[in-house]
Amino acid sequence: MSFQSAVTTPQGFGVIGELFTDSPVRSAPAILDTGADNYIGRAFTSNGQGTVEQGGTGAFAGILASPKSYASYGTTGNTLAPTLILADGVVGELVTMGEIIVKLTGTASIGDTIQYNTTTGELSAIANGATLTAGNLNAFGVVSRYNVGANDLAVIMLTAINKISAP
Repeated sequence: MSFQSAVTTPQGFGVIGELFTDSPVRSAPAILDTGADNYIGRAFTSNGQGTVEQGGTGAFAGILASPKSYASYGTTGNTLAPTLILADGVVGELVTMGEIIVKLTGTASIGDTIQYNTTTGELSAIANGATLTAGNLNAFGVVSRYNVGANDLAVIMLTAINKISAP
């Protein structure tokens, strides 16, 4: 018998919404109030009522994180099914600074800027310095590790700082 020389299935490196490194993190709790499903790993904004909504055009509140810290009620058809969806009224952890694992809707390279869709909160990347795509706002982050294909997991670094002015 010979030694294994190839791995035919790519290994997963994380879960959507998990912190990737032990770097400094800034996060805050908020009550989710989207009126629909709230997906872990998507962008949320303040709706001005003391709660946050997925997507939106209000002040950026962060990326919904920490999937292993919420009670899971499964799905409609299977109460034991794993899910990354939270109901309205749940207090979620929103990360605005740190490295986090997310799913991007398109391809991305290290250094690309992260944007989010104002309707769905889904994240995507654009080349550094490029103009934000219509219907998207700045998520104040960049792809920090690994070039990724469409709909792959990516590691992004959030900074929550739009610009730092020159002195």
